[in-house]
Amino acid sequence: MTPPPHLQIFKLAHVTPKTHLHTFHLFSILPPELRVKIWRLALERQRIIRLCIHARYLMDALLARQGDSRPGTRTQERDGVVVEGYQTCSKLFRVSRESRDVAMAFYRVHLPCWLVMDLKGHGVMKPGTLYFNPVYDFLNVVNGTGQIVDFLHRLKTIHDPRRTGLLNLAVDENALNGGGGLCRVDLSTVEEPVKTSVVETLAQLRTVFFVQEQTTGRHVFGYGSGAPTTDNLLNRSFPIATSTLHFDRLGPDPRSIGEDLRKVFVNSDPRIMISAWRRLLRDALGDQWMPRTEQKVLLTFKRPGSKIFNHMEAKACLQDEQDVWVKETCSNGRPKLVPSEASKPPVEAAFGFWLFPTNAFGALPEGPANRSRDSAPRIMDLGEYWPELVSGGLH
Repeated sequence: MTPPPHLQIFKLAHVTPKTHLHTFHLFSILPPELRVKIWRLALERQRIIRLCIHARYLMDALLARQGDSRPGTRTQERDGVVVEGYQTCSKLFRVSRESRDVAMAFYRVHLPCWLVMDLKGHGVMKPGTLYFNPVYDFLNVVNGTGQIVDFLHRLKTIHDPRRTGLLNLAVDENALNGGGGLCRVDLSTVEEPVKTSVVETLAQLRTVFFVQEQTTGRHVFGYGSGAPTTDNLLNRSFPIATSTLHFDRLGPDPRSIGEDLRKVFVNSDPRIMISAWRRLLRDALGDQWMPRTEQKVLLTFKRPGSKIFNHMEAKACLQDEQDVWVKETCSNGRPKLVPSEASKPPVEAAFGFWLFPTNAFGALPEGPANRSRDSAPRIMDLGEYWPELVSGGLH
């Protein structure tokens, strides 16, 4: 029996399920230059890679807590770059020598790091390497106790053989404004080589995603969610975050989401991030600088404690969500019915995220944001700004 629309997963009609693909037995006899092009095409997908920068003293403490210490090759590290390492290494590194050579060249930045390979992201840290392509990959820099500016300098001048460094950044409010955050650094006090690297990196950025990852948004249970309402609200259109690295930008969300866009719950105002970023650019590049960087607000719902890599886990997430709705809205022994979608086009669940233009959330304040006011949860009408839908790459 076909499940109701709200328990179905949105997918593009032209996408062929992997189970329908067949093995191509003639690949090995293709000309080498054609095989190399195919390997490279398989690699040319965008990823968002999450990493956290820890100061050396904390990194040593974390290693000691898990019963380890730095190997001799890592004694000179000033801090520790911790990467959620599951799926960061392409399978093409292990298919053949030819595919490995292509992958090594494609991921030209070989960043020494500490990998956490556990699916839940809380496993043992082991020394490893992040293979990274600045053109296609985004770094989602999470604010630890290390200095982001030092990391950007090393990425550009030491680890990238072309001395390009970061081109695509995904950053949240804490990484911008928290302790050691990018916008908390007074560039006038930074040593000249580091300052130069940071300024050049800011000037060359192609894309910046301001990440708003929320644990509330699809279900809002009155004041208990921090919302300024006593009502229980349902927003089936709100995309659900996955744990996969690859993503595909699909253009304007093709689903019938107009009604839900008029009642989007946000747990804080994204303009806090946008304003801080604009001040950083002004301080670093001057008032006359006209940035060519694409800037988008990434909005997504992340189910607490869940990791979603495939369709089976996505379906389980939707069923759990349905069970929570029934439980929380139960009154006098009868749950509140899920609003019927028979009278309108069905809204299937999307796994990935929305990208909104930065002006969707209103004009930016003239001065620094009032954090006590602007960080308050609210329900916003975003109906005038149809977002771009990004698929989270379920397999």
